[in-house]
Amino acid sequence: MRLLSCQERGHGIMGSIRIPTGLRGSIYQRGKDSFRVQLSLGRNANGEYEIKRETIRGQQQDAIDLLTRWNVQYLDHTIQATNRRTVEQAYEEWIAHIAAYRTPNTARFYRQRFELDLLPELGHKRLQDLTLSDLQKALALHTSTDKHNKRALSAFLNWCADMGHCPRHDLRRLKTKARARPKSEQDVWTFDQVRKVYSALSFDNLYDVFIVLGVECGLRPQEAMALTWDKIQSDHLVIDSAVKERTPGGFDVGVTKTEQARAVATTPYLIEKLTQHKVNQELRIVNTAGYNRSANLIVADAMGNVPDLNYIRKYMRRLAKRANVHYIPPKNLRSTYISLMNDLGIPLPIIQQAAGHSSPDVTSKHYIRIFNSSLKEAATLYHERLHG
Repeated sequence: MRLLSCQERGHGIMGSIRIPTGLRGSIYQRGKDSFRVQLSLGRNANGEYEIKRETIRGQQQDAIDLLTRWNVQYLDHTIQATNRRTVEQAYEEWIAHIAAYRTPNTARFYRQRFELDLLPELGHKRLQDLTLSDLQKALALHTSTDKHNKRALSAFLNWCADMGHCPRHDLRRLKTKARARPKSEQDVWTFDQVRKVYSALSFDNLYDVFIVLGVECGLRPQEAMALTWDKIQSDHLVIDSAVKERTPGGFDVGVTKTEQARAVATTPYLIEKLTQHKVNQELRIVNTAGYNRSANLIVADAMGNVPDLNYIRKYMRRLAKRANVHYIPPKNLRSTYISLMNDLGIPLPIIQQAAGHSSPDVTSKHYIRIFNSSLKEAATLYHERLHG
């Protein structure tokens, strides 16, 4: 161990502390629980002298641990000077990390939030100098998406703090105006509306079976589009994969959102329609040169590959008009399944397990819609029981 002498600074006396022998840099105690950590990086390509520095709150060992991490980064040539790293530079490093370790949809969400809303306002600022006021101003410029932007900022700045790039901010203090749209029965179909939709299905269309899989089994769109014929059993489906990314030239299939496989019970109606769809698909394969039969997909486009979800949305919009029901997006077929199960009085833990949710709270908070007709029926039963 070596002891550094106290050094005079323009803002007062800072007491130096002992650091392990062999570590580059210095640590000065600025207050009871405050330490300034500093590491000289030498001169850059422009001949300018660069320093990595940060003031942290905590114990002495926390400061030593930070300096140790900096020394490792210095030897690996991955460290950057504090006084030069901008938000945009840190973002580029972070989004590369996200792309490598998170799903494509997650990376796409963060890119949209930063590149559309956040970087134009914050990208040029020094990461180390970023304040809550700066962040609040950036959120205020896009109030319709400020809740999503706050979520993206939180993930980014927490990662930066974990990596020692900036102080940790209390992002709970940031205010947002965006509010989630109230959930209602207009988000889903009732039993009567589902029957109307089913009566309009011919199964000559590529995507009719997608709708039935959503309503009868509550599959996520990405799960339905990744489902293969070998996963169909006599009384259940094996759901263990989901489409992660689709491009015009191909697709990537990986694990489900929860990274767990589940068995979903099938209805006789679903089995009947899968059989009908299989016959029609075989006819399509025979008449289509270059059909990707090896993919073995149930929900497939005209060439046997994963379809574009936008085409399914457009088809569902036309179908809803033909069946004389309101339109719901593909993802709300899952909410329809869960809401109808709940309306039947199926216990919540059973619905949760069928849907593949981690807890009943997720099922009840995000998916269940209460039908007005059920509320009226409940009021009638209440009246009869109370008044005879």
